[in-house]
Parts: sequence; C-alpha cells; structure tokens
Amino acid sequence: MLVWALRFIDDFAPDILEADRRWRESRAVGTGRVTSHRIDERLKQLLDDHLAARRPLPGFQGKINISHLAATLKCHRREINKRREAIDAVAAAVGVTDAAFVDEAIQGALDSRPWIKAVTIHHTLPASLAALARHLQSACYIVIAFLSGMRDSEVKHIKRGCVEAKRDEDGNAYRWRVRSRAFKGEEDAEGVEATWAVCEPVVRAIRVLEQLQPACQNYLMGALLHGPGQPKKAGVDRAVGVGATNQNLNLFADFVNELCTERGRTDTIAAGQGRALRLKTRVFRRTLAWFIARHPGGVIAGALQYRHQSIQMFEGYAGASDSGFRAEVESEQAIAWGEVYMEMIDSHQHAGLTGPSAEEAARRRTDFGKRAQFQGQVALDRHRRKRIMKRHDPAIYPGEYITCVNDPAKALCEKARRGNSEGLPSHGGCLPLTCRNVTLTPENITAWQREIARIDKRIASRPSLPPRLHQLLESRRAEIVEFLTANGQEDVPA
Repeated sequence: MLVWALRFIDDFAPDILEADRRWRESRAVGTGRVTSHRIDERLKQLLDDHLAARRPLPGFQGKINISHLAATLKCHRREINKRREAIDAVAAAVGVTDAAFVDEAIQGALDSRPWIKAVTIHHTLPASLAALARHLQSACYIVIAFLSGMRDSEVKHIKRGCVEAKRDEDGNAYRWRVRSRAFKGEEDAEGVEATWAVCEPVVRAIRVLEQLQPACQNYLMGALLHGPGQPKKAGVDRAVGVGATNQNLNLFADFVNELCTERGRTDTIAAGQGRALRLKTRVFRRTLAWFIARHPGGVIAGALQYRHQSIQMFEGYAGASDSGFRAEVESEQAIAWGEVYMEMIDSHQHAGLTGPSAEEAARRRTDFGKRAQFQGQVALDRHRRKRIMKRHDPAIYPGEYITCVNDPAKALCEKARRGNSEGLPSHGGCLPLTCRNVTLTPENITAWQREIARIDKRIASRPSLPPRLHQLLESRRAEIVEFLTANGQEDVPA
C-alpha cells in the first residue's frame, strides 16, 4: 500500500493536479458571463486548437460534452447549442472522447504505458477527477500517517505551510519537521502545538496536498470540491472525519486492485488469503511500531540491533505530547525479544558468553526458558508470548556491539541520563567499554573486530590524518583492544 501511495504522489499526481487546475479555471468565481462576440472568439480558438493538434473534443459516452464546453467558454449551455454546426463539423474531423476532461496525453506511466486513458469530469466513472483526486489525497494520508507515526487527529490538523526544513550551508534541505496539534494526554480540548520529525517522502505528500487544496482551505485533509456530496459553500475549512477517511482508504485499495487486475499485476493490496480488506486509520501507527521493533524482520538477534536507532526516532514521532508511541513500539519489541530469547535458548546460544555480566545473562536466559516453555513446547501464540514477557522479561537487550544485561543499579547510561524513571537502558548514552552490564556474544566480538579494522584503515589512509584525529583514533583502538583482552579474547590484533 505504501508503494502504491508513493506511486500516486510521484508518478500520477501531475496528471491529477493538471486536471484539477483546469477544473478550477473553468469554474473560476467572479468571471461573469461573456458577450456573444467573445464566445465566438473563444470557441473559434478552442476548435482551431483541436483541429491543429488533431485532438478529439471532450465528450461523455461518445457525445459532445455540452456542459464542459459551456464551463470552458464561461457561457450558458444554450450558447453552445446555438453554435452546434461549427462544433459538429470539428467533431466529425477529430472525433469525440468517451469522457475526457484532460484530453492530452497522460504523463504518468505504469508498465511503460499511460496509467489511465484520460481523466474524466463525470464523477460516476472510475477515472473521474473526483475519484482520482480523492485517491491522491488518500495516498498522501497513507504516506504521512505511516512514515510520521502521527495519529489520525494529528494528521487531520496539518495545515498549509506546516513543514519546516533545516538546510546546510549550500541551501540543501537535510531535515524536516511538521507542525500540527497533539491531543492525547493534553488537558486543553483544543490540543497543543507539536512537531514531528519526518522524512522527505512525507514532505512530498504535503506539497501535493497543498496543490490539491484551494488557497482558502488551510486544513490539507479537508474535503475536496470535485464530486457530489462535498461541501460547495465558500469558507468551509475543516478536515474530513475518521469514517470518511476509512472509506476513502478502502476505495483507494479497490482502485489499485482493479488497476492491477486490468494490467495483470500481482502487487495488489490484500489482507491475506481468506480475509476481507478492512483498512482503518489506526493501522498505520501500529504498523510503524511493528516495523521499528522488528526491523529488518525475522526472529534473529540482528532484528533488535535497530533499537538504539529507534529510541531516537521515538522522540521525533512523539511530538510535544504524551503520545504513547514509544509504549507501542516497546510492546512490539517485547514480543520480538521473546522470540529471539527462545531461539537463542533452543540453539544453546546462552552458553559461551563473555564479559562482566555473562554469568548473569546465562542465568536469566535459562530461567526465562523454563518459564516460557509449556509441556516441552515453545509458546508460539502472540498473546501468550506477550504475557510471558510482561511477567518474566529477563531484561537482556541484544545489540550490534554489546548485549546489555540491564541492572539499573550498575548501569552507567542510567547515571548519564538523569531523570529516567523507566528503568530501561539508554542505548544512545551507552558506555560499553566501562559498564558492568555488558555481555559479549560471538557476533558482538566480530563487530568489535570490524571496528578495529575500520580504525586501522583510517589510520593508514593517505594523505595522513591531522595529528589530533590520529591520536584520538589510536586511543580509541587501544581502549577496544584492552576491553576485548580483558574479556577473554586472545586473538585481538595488537
């Protein structure tokens, strides 16, 4: 779904936005009716353009679209009917489209050919401007919600100009933040202003929404004005509700699946075999939590290496409020940890550990294995694993360079991170070479050896490093060698 949403934003949006621009121009407020002379001039110019380009006249179900021509020329339908002879003559020469609104060549491509034949004006057709604009807005919602971690209410409160970019000395943007309002945990019913750290695709989605909405609409997730049932009254400036968004998400998936069927593609948006797709707004935040906790996927210790990076991401996703996002991620991580613990126990990886807390790590894992196994079988049920982790979490956190056997009383990172009341290790403030909570697995030792090799390569590089940097690298290398030697590693390069 994310891939299709990005495809809409990057590949299909120009066609939809061009149709939207023309739709606005043809219905510009305040232009008034034109004189009969001006109608003749405009009609002649329009017909000449179609003849010169051999481009069919806009139509509907194979007939000339009188309403569209009247809107384009800013006149009444009867004025068009008075001039049917000239129009019919051109139609006979160039033809009439089935229901085209944007009748030039479509720019967006799918499988090396146009993704749709034309954008139509009639809202009853799948490729109508109303439907495609709604799908584009849904695509933007998907990208923003999934890649930012914002709740539905927070996405709905983003407004025009909400993006802040930090730029380097050459003017290139390298970090983006989005302003909105946060509500969870706040006493003020109006919420509080909050910011979220986002990646560049989220910025692209917001830029598309800013083009899709009229200048008078501040809320970028407000209702669009193309189709029936949408607010037509000037001054309406509010976001759509959760129910409408859920419906639009499922309509987006339906359109994509129909497009896949038509093109013979297999990358449909499906819930799984035997299950009906029922998309809801809450799925994005939970999916992001799952992704961060289990990146890159699978029940291997490497999956948990992402934790020290994700801790920094939590703060960006949490905004200024007590968002609860960190709790969601850590709940998913607890389940992933349980899977990794059991895999390590089953393969006897809890033996052969080294480091200050190696003995404690082996004891905790053995104890956890006894509690997590039931009648000789590993608990495979997700909810059972979650209960086991809640009651018997051994508080062992695998990482790339060390495995932390957390004891808050000995944790140097706890002392470095003042005011921490969670009792969790701070991987961002870890002091692995001196902390007594450290345990080393064979994978950890290999990672340290790679680090030594990287330092050696930098020291030997040409031209020579500045003396201060050379000294720092030498000192860092000596600390690592001393650390590994003290923990029983005899084959450390001198």
